[in-house]
Amino acid sequence: MSTHPITELRRAHGLSQEELARRARVTRTLLSSVETGRATPSVAAALALARALDTTVEALFGPPETSAAPDWAWAPQGETCRYWEVRNPEGTLRYPATLEVAGGFAHDGVTGGRPARSSRAKPPETLTLSTCDPASALLVHAYAHVAGIRLLAFPGRSRGSLDLLARNKIHVGAIHFETGDTAGRNREIVRQALGSGWVLLRLAWWESGFVTSSPTSPNRSLASYRWAMREPGSVAREVQERLIGQRPVQGGVVRSHRAVSEVVRSGWADVGICLRLCAEENNLPFRPEQNEAVDLVFAEHRLQDRRFRNLIELIQSRSFRKTLSDLPGYSTHETGMLQFTDPPK
Repeated sequence: MSTHPITELRRAHGLSQEELARRARVTRTLLSSVETGRATPSVAAALALARALDTTVEALFGPPETSAAPDWAWAPQGETCRYWEVRNPEGTLRYPATLEVAGGFAHDGVTGGRPARSSRAKPPETLTLSTCDPASALLVHAYAHVAGIRLLAFPGRSRGSLDLLARNKIHVGAIHFETGDTAGRNREIVRQALGSGWVLLRLAWWESGFVTSSPTSPNRSLASYRWAMREPGSVAREVQERLIGQRPVQGGVVRSHRAVSEVVRSGWADVGICLRLCAEENNLPFRPEQNEAVDLVFAEHRLQDRRFRNLIELIQSRSFRKTLSDLPGYSTHETGMLQFTDPPK
């Protein structure tokens, strides 16, 4: 934990907490709470502490908050919304808080329909990620443990992640267009969608395929089954269309690999495309179709930010690679590899 500026200046002046409290005419209990971050002083107390230390309020507590409301990364669903707040050099963004986000982090406040409130004086340091990886909670918890930084992993497909990156709404987006037969496709799609100045950090290779409620009949067309389909434009939908073409099928659209396996397991659909991990978790028959390279994409200038350096170090670590390699269908032989959209100079 970093030392509060009041503590640093008090020690530089050779003052004890009791002496500084007496000079500023505040209680020692309040001063102790302010120095440990448990309390925020009133305007009058902050001014008195600044005078006693011969400095400014801004030097002790940072610049005053602006009255302008932060922007939303995307629109909340209702009038009353819990949110996470993320502060960046480019500005502050609020993200609607939902239970879909891995990690179980408490929200930073509530707004709309009633006055906003904050559960913290200052939101914690945060990194945002859009991913369809069903094992993203492993990355979230490892990152919090190693780096001490909150990682909000929002569910999102590859195309949606690229769109959010293009609009500067997230820090990192996960994509998995590349297969063993299409080497370099991830980087090429990033170039097409985002242009130059981007980094791809290899997370893993994973196995994608055909999941069923029971073994399929060799005499029955795949198009005749009820499908748990992914959204148009998703990689899983590409696999489905390669298998059955554009023919209309029975079934509905679901939003994730895990949802595909759960819908098939529950009997609401007969077949779908998902990861081996999700099929095995639900004890369902699985037929592999392709291996896909999963890359985390972020802007190259972010390499100067310690949040991103910590992310790279974690993914390249032996312990995290071992964790991923234990998952069914995941391979880590290239985990931690860095690629750049721009050729080296």
